[in-house]
Amino acid sequence: MVRYGLPDSGAAFRALREASQRFNVPLRVLVSAVVVARAPAGEVWFPGRRPLPVPQLRILARGGRDPRYRRQMIDAVLHEALAIGRAPAGYVQFVDPAVNALTLESHHGCAEPVLDHLARGRGDGTADAAARTRGRQVSVPDVATDPLLADDCRRALLAGGARALHSVPVLSSAGSCTGVIGLHWTDAGHRPAAAHAEALALLAADTSAWLSWYHRSVLLDALEHLHRALTRTAR
Repeated sequence: MVRYGLPDSGAAFRALREASQRFNVPLRVLVSAVVVARAPAGEVWFPGRRPLPVPQLRILARGGRDPRYRRQMIDAVLHEALAIGRAPAGYVQFVDPAVNALTLESHHGCAEPVLDHLARGRGDGTADAAARTRGRQVSVPDVATDPLLADDCRRALLAGGARALHSVPVLSSAGSCTGVIGLHWTDAGHRPAAAHAEALALLAADTSAWLSWYHRSVLLDALEHLHRALTRTAR
């Protein structure tokens, strides 16, 4: 409203919603980008930007998936991870840069207590937080006894039937964690074999390459469109 002199919050929301729908970018993701990106200094928000080639993805290249469609790609990541780990339940979280916290993007087979815990976004005392901080995969073979887990996390996992879990960080090319892939099993003592852990690492690398391309291509296209539309309105 301040940046473009809009009359009310309804006008701002309608502009955001239109850009969100046009580029198939979730409204939450678009709003976070508007907040985090440097403010535009001219008619073009990101001058000199050139189209980027789609990265060569090893695992995610199968099935004719369109990298422009965020949900389609995230669901593909999740189902590849479940297949690799032979896990009955799992989820994908990405870091929301506006709040610097993991946000649940997709899930499968997770019981309500687990989803409620993930939705609250309390990362301390979890395998996901440890994987994000350490920048490497973290296994919890026995949820009931592992000291890594905080009590509230342990209670939620046990109430949801999760007895073992594994967290895989999605690391950017600079080494920062941009997300976590989580897998749960109903039997204690489960830990991915070395070959499965390696395949999960390759999947995480593919996910990182796609996510970087998406942010620098589809998401910036949506921001540029929003800026052009609102600049014309301001005139």
